[in-house]
Amino acid sequence: MSILFYDHLINKEEVIILIESTDEPENHKSRAKQLVDDIIHQEIINFILDKLEEPKHKTFLYLIEERPYDPEIIIFLQEHVSPTIDRELQEFKRDFLSEE
Repeated sequence: MSILFYDHLINKEEVIILIESTDEPENHKSRAKQLVDDIIHQEIINFILDKLEEPKHKTFLYLIEERPYDPEIIIFLQEHVSPTIDRELQEFKRDFLSEE
């Protein structure tokens, strides 16, 4: 699990604790945590792309491919999506994880 530009906004601790509390073998727990990361990442990227103007998609995808850890990506999104994108991502995560 690498460091990503939105990690400081998305707290996955509750899910990780839930996975760790199971009686599953460690390799299953590791796989489950990786799946959670992958799903959250994909949903966040889709959320951002839906809000970002299409001409900026290539730039955004280039940034997350080349420097996924770079906090400048949030600044790019604040300029091209919304000044409150960080709050919107937190709300999206909360809503996404609370779906049943």
